[in-house]
Amino acid sequence: MKTPLVIISLLTCPLALFAGETTAIIGYSDTLPAALKAKAAGYFKFALIDEGVATDAGVQATAVAQVKGGGVSGIVVNNTGRAYRAAPAVTIVGNGSGATAIAVISGGRVTEIKVTSKGTGFTSSPSVLIGAPDGEANHQTFWSNDGTSSQGSEPNSSILLDISAGGYTAHLGDETYGPNMQPLPDGLADKGQLLLRVWYAAKATGPFTLLAPDQRIGAGLLALRSLRADTAGESARALRADVADALAPGLTIDGAKINPGSIGSTQLADGSLSAWKETSQSQVQASANQAYVVPYGVSSTFTLPANPQIGDVVKIRGASASFVAGPGQVFLGTEWDWTARPVPFDPENGEPYVYSVACSADGNRLYVRTDYEIFRSTDAARTWVRIHELQEGGGVFCSADGMTIVAANGSQEFRRSRDGGESWALLSAKIEGEDIYPDGLELSSDGSVMAFHDGLRLFLSSDAGNTWSARTPPDTSSELRRFALSGSGATIYAVHDNGDGPVLSVSKNTGESWSRVSLPVNAAHVDYPEAVFVSRDARQVSVIGYADDSEGMVESYPVRWLSSDSGNTWKRIALAPYSTNWDTYMPVAHGGDGRTLFVSEVQTENGDNPPAISYDGGQSWRSIWTFYNRGFYLESVTSSNFGQRLAAVADGKLYTSWTDEIPAQGAETSVVYVGDGNWLR
Repeated sequence: MKTPLVIISLLTCPLALFAGETTAIIGYSDTLPAALKAKAAGYFKFALIDEGVATDAGVQATAVAQVKGGGVSGIVVNNTGRAYRAAPAVTIVGNGSGATAIAVISGGRVTEIKVTSKGTGFTSSPSVLIGAPDGEANHQTFWSNDGTSSQGSEPNSSILLDISAGGYTAHLGDETYGPNMQPLPDGLADKGQLLLRVWYAAKATGPFTLLAPDQRIGAGLLALRSLRADTAGESARALRADVADALAPGLTIDGAKINPGSIGSTQLADGSLSAWKETSQSQVQASANQAYVVPYGVSSTFTLPANPQIGDVVKIRGASASFVAGPGQVFLGTEWDWTARPVPFDPENGEPYVYSVACSADGNRLYVRTDYEIFRSTDAARTWVRIHELQEGGGVFCSADGMTIVAANGSQEFRRSRDGGESWALLSAKIEGEDIYPDGLELSSDGSVMAFHDGLRLFLSSDAGNTWSARTPPDTSSELRRFALSGSGATIYAVHDNGDGPVLSVSKNTGESWSRVSLPVNAAHVDYPEAVFVSRDARQVSVIGYADDSEGMVESYPVRWLSSDSGNTWKRIALAPYSTNWDTYMPVAHGGDGRTLFVSEVQTENGDNPPAISYDGGQSWRSIWTFYNRGFYLESVTSSNFGQRLAAVADGKLYTSWTDEIPAQGAETSVVYVGDGNWLR
């Protein structure tokens, strides 16, 4: 299966494109409809097209405003214009203020201007400025989500995507979405400048709105080579190679390397990454898209730009030059780049033993639990504050927003904070007088719903842990192995034993009722589901298990089942190349996207047992040798939403997959900003 492109769209931020751990820029989209902000999900259509050949530049529409009582009471269109593909922006300028309006188009013309705010202080008719038309062009479609688009036309079918925090995520070309997502064809990187065209609707039946402008997808730094990569690691190496090519010694970035408009809020036009700038200062505030030279014998530390745009690049040349990330920023590592993070301690008591770690969805807020205390970091593990004292070590858990924290230690009592650790409550998991010992605690995104199991039964709380009730799936005779909780807490998947082997059940009403999930099977084998993961929006569900042939003649092999439509349909996938006992698979973390999975041990074909991470729900894995080579066993792992940041506890110490500083790398070092406070070396 080809590596899909991944699109992350934020309402007023760049679209981001990455495959696995690789990230690059497509462009800006400041004109997404306001309706996108108010929805929890939407239907999308996508097409990759060329720039096209212009056939009609179009005519700009005009209109006249009417004023009544100091406000704009109406706007009359006196020229509908021509060749509008999407509703243009409307600006009202006069001697008053606060008036706003939106345009309505039909058949490529502006047919109406609706006043959304009358404003105040207008004594005369203000000017109404309507944006220029998009123009018409003949396009060639190279790919669309369902394969039906031609000449840039709207595809017939759509896919349902979650909308969260004003943005959406789409894995272009990922066939696990179903028949409405076709794989990406080979050779896209050779098609020259590509545009991504997007349509959006609140309902599957439409009507669909074209999101303008089309997004430019450049080559070179934009890592379209990731289309040809078979693994996330190859994609990362491709991106780093592209960065090195674009910033080759003695060269500036020009239009042949990066297409104008394809990265950042400022185009990197010819020569905009200026010639090498020499500096002898020991502390330098670096500028975006600048290359620096540090003379021999001079040590310089470069602090990266405080407000970078995705795609911004900084390069330094000098044997004693290093980078320091700015506030709220980190450098993402690779499978071998993990950084030890010291936790504060009292010298009289010695260095504390770290038992567990948890982080928020963005990876900025972290909580660690030591022998007798809980510490909090709000700056991605740079600094720590002691927030609570405990009697012994144990587990710590936090919600996606990082504000609800739970400390459990295997007893019926546990501690909870709903304000990021400022205040705490002592709670007890009692049901009809019976003491329950929590295991495998999970929280909803806001911490209001909590769930755990005691090895046999599932227990839930809908009031942040104040009261609990048993919500065990039916036919659970001996063991409840694992469960997964969605972001809202309403959807729960559970793997349990009904006496004949493990089965999967689902509840979509916080455990009030359950139904059995029928997974696809291979008639010649016996399947055993073992672990389940669900995305925060409950649409992506991954189940991992193993299979034996019915006669027991072949060695067991791992199997994965995937659903991309909230469990309505499933796909069964054998997880090559790992082909040994499931006992070595210990899932310990997963991202909120439902695709990032982390296991503490995976036995490879060579018999090795390193931890491993998957960015595609378990279809492919990358070994993490840092801990294995040191003989460390991972005791606790936590992941940010998309798996860019991982934190782990091993041998009583905390490690992160990111760092704050890149020391001298020899002759030259380049970094590129990939969003969410993350720089990539």
